[in-house]
Order: sequence, then structure tokens, then C-alpha cells
Amino acid sequence: MNKTLYREIILEHFRNPLNFGEILDADFIVDEDNPLCGDSVHLTGKVNKGKLTDIKFKGEGCVISRAAGSIMTEYIKNKTIKEIRNFNQKDFLSLIEIPLTVTRLKCALLPFSALQKALK
Repeated sequence: MNKTLYREIILEHFRNPLNFGEILDADFIVDEDNPLCGDSVHLTGKVNKGKLTDIKFKGEGCVISRAAGSIMTEYIKNKTIKEIRNFNQKDFLSLIEIPLTVTRLKCALLPFSALQKALK
């Protein structure tokens, strides 16, 4: 995909994130933060019969961490827990599709790290 176009998609996910908010009667609640940059993510979700039926995130963060939360939650919503357990870091980063510096990599991985906690 064209890098300029994908950067615009990242910015759109930042400005208008999908699944942004909180599920009040959630089956799981996970908080994760990156003390080096101050980014934080709060992940909530509902599971029914082994399937992630709803997931939301909120938090403070840079363009990359917020866009990553939006992209990830949209991708995993309505998947089975088994499918989500098989969703690895490489798969997650392939959804982001832009080159990331080491610092930005930590920002992008924040929602994924929260997801890993939720799966435990």
C-alpha cells in the first residue's frame, strides 16, 4: 500500500478511533502503560461462548498508540479466543504497515501488550 495513504489511515484512526470507550459490564479489564513516554491504554471486553463479542479501548497516547488500539480492536472483534491467542506480535505489526523506530514500536505495541494480559 502507498505509504502516504497508509499514514493518512493511521491519522484517521487517531482522530476517529474505532471501538473507543469502555464496556461497563466487561468480562475483562486491563490497564497497560509505557512509563517512558506516558502512553496508557485501558482495554475492556466481552466474551460469549469463546468469542470476543465486543472490545473497547481508551487512554492517553500518541498517534501511533491510539491508532494501533483502533486497528487492533477492529481486527480482533468477533474472533474466537483461539484465533486471538494465535494472533502474534508479527501479525499485529503487519496491520500497522508503516516503519516504526524502536521508540514508536513500544507505542504501537502498548495495546497488543494489554491484549496479552487479557488473554492470561
